[in-house]
Amino acid sequence: MYARTTRFQLQPGALTEFMRIAHEVIAPQLQRQPGFRSITLLVDKSNDTVLGITHWKTAADIDAINASGLNQQLLAALGPLVAKTPIQELFEVALQVEPI
Repeated sequence: MYARTTRFQLQPGALTEFMRIAHEVIAPQLQRQPGFRSITLLVDKSNDTVLGITHWKTAADIDAINASGLNQQLLAALGPLVAKTPIQELFEVALQVEPI
């Protein structure tokens, strides 16, 4: 499994609208993509930062959304709310523990 992180530095006061777009636009789009497993958003309200973590079956699944332009489309939907260019990184998941 692979995980992509995306760090967003938001404009002050943009968190509520960011979360609305994440729920109504981004999550449904991602759910329709082959290999998509999950999305988690971590929020630090004290400094308007969001860390998004998406899990994918293969690195090729992430490459496919990049090649299709979907990744850029989803980032563009959040563009007016973001203070800096989002930073994305790809990781191979080495350990994931779930309840027994």
